[in-house]
Amino acid sequence: DQVPVPAVTRLYVQVGAFSNIANARRLMNSLGGDLQISTLQRGGQTLYRVRTGPLTSVEDADAALGRINSQAGASDARIVVE
Repeated sequence: DQVPVPAVTRLYVQVGAFSNIANARRLMNSLGGDLQISTLQRGGQTLYRVRTGPLTSVEDADAALGRINSQAGASDARIVVE
C-alpha cells in the first residue's frame, strides 16, 4: 500500500540547486525526464532548483529518486518536503 501524503505537504526530488541558471539548465538538459527549474529567494540570492514533483506519495518520491540516481550515477539528489 502507498502511504498518502497530507494535502498541505508536497514532496519533490531535488537534483541540484544553483545560483547560476545556466548550470541548472545544463543539469536539467543532461538528465531529461520530467525535471523542472523552480526558484527560491534565500539571503538576497536567487537559487535555481532542478527538481521533479510534486509527488503524491513517499513511495512515488522513492521511485523517482531511484530513477534519477540511476540516470545521474553518483548524485546529490534528495527528497525534499515542503
